[in-house]
Amino acid sequence: MACLWHGFQGLILHRGYPYNTFLFQPSLRFTDFTIVVNAAHMRNPYRADGSVYFPLAYSFLRWIRPEKIFMSLFFGTILVGILFLLDISLRPLSENKADEDGIPNVRLVGIPFLLLLYPFWYCLDRGNIEFLLVLLVGAFVYLLARRRYRGALACLVPAICFKIYPAVLLALYLRRGRMRWIVIGLVSAFTLSFLSLASFPGSWHANWQILQKHLAAFNLSHAIGNGSLDGTSTLWNPYKVILGFMHFQTFEGNWDWQAIPHDVLLYHQRIYSVCMAVGAIGVTGYVCFVETELLRRGVLLLIYMVISSPIGADYKLLHAGTALCALILLSTRRHHDLLVVGFLSVALIPMKEWLLPFLGFTDDLFTEVSIGIFLAPLALLLAAGFLMWDGFRQWNPHWGWQRVKNLLSPLRRA
Repeated sequence: MACLWHGFQGLILHRGYPYNTFLFQPSLRFTDFTIVVNAAHMRNPYRADGSVYFPLAYSFLRWIRPEKIFMSLFFGTILVGILFLLDISLRPLSENKADEDGIPNVRLVGIPFLLLLYPFWYCLDRGNIEFLLVLLVGAFVYLLARRRYRGALACLVPAICFKIYPAVLLALYLRRGRMRWIVIGLVSAFTLSFLSLASFPGSWHANWQILQKHLAAFNLSHAIGNGSLDGTSTLWNPYKVILGFMHFQTFEGNWDWQAIPHDVLLYHQRIYSVCMAVGAIGVTGYVCFVETELLRRGVLLLIYMVISSPIGADYKLLHAGTALCALILLSTRRHHDLLVVGFLSVALIPMKEWLLPFLGFTDDLFTEVSIGIFLAPLALLLAAGFLMWDGFRQWNPHWGWQRVKNLLSPLRRA
């Protein structure tokens, strides 16, 4: 539907960007990759403006040249790895289905399904290394399900070193009583990052201070400012928009997003961070003590990883696609699984209809704040909610709506 709508806008109505595509601004295609690789080839990557990746990413990307042929080889290799991982994951399911139902091969459906995901093409169009993280995280879940703890950790540690938020997946070791693997993972990630940082010219402390300055500037432009306001994966963006509406209603006049003082937004960002930390504790407790199936624990942590980050560009939705693929692999079915799949699918729909043009301009200089910044996080929250509800019912069969009503009955009488 998205392809038909945007194709109609571009081919029939001859409208340009942003109406003729659900991808990024064409003039900035692949720039996420080229900018980072060019910085990696500098003697000290943190001397380049906007270097916000952690040190190991630059040490790794130094082995790749910024020419198009090398970029194509890099992303082509990752794509082959993702397709291979999906193929070997779906193989047992394909064989079981063929035995039971006569379905010839679900791999023929699963692989095209991945290629039709909107964040898949968005990430590829931007040339973002989130593509590599999807491969590493998927391999981690695959190996952990087969109790290959060392191999799983070897995949997760680089992902943590590239972008820290995959560290939430270490909680999957807790349920299996493998606390030492969490310690090994954190120590390994810290050691690799420190060695990479120390390998750059200048002292490691000075380089760390420069990285902190870059991260603070990035936060001001993308989380506090409008730089990532088109992102539909994070809960921070709808929270920020609601603050904007409240400010607009309180201080009457023409809408001006930047009229909200930065210190106000920074204060609310701290509140948001505390709420996400409390949520992380709750999700970890659920994963450790309630949920019984590894893949369902992984799906919940992936969803939380997507929605909790304060900067939620659409390529992070690729991890929601990984969660959706993991649900396909489940050998058991619960009451609300179809709803969970449905809500995850809604979150993966490109929602680029510019319905809120008064909110301001984003980092690609176009007004592209869509209703998706509300719908996608809501869909992810509902998916997580039904997933946890079924987990509670599995953990305690007596848990249900009647049980909740009984618990609330004293409040109603009061």
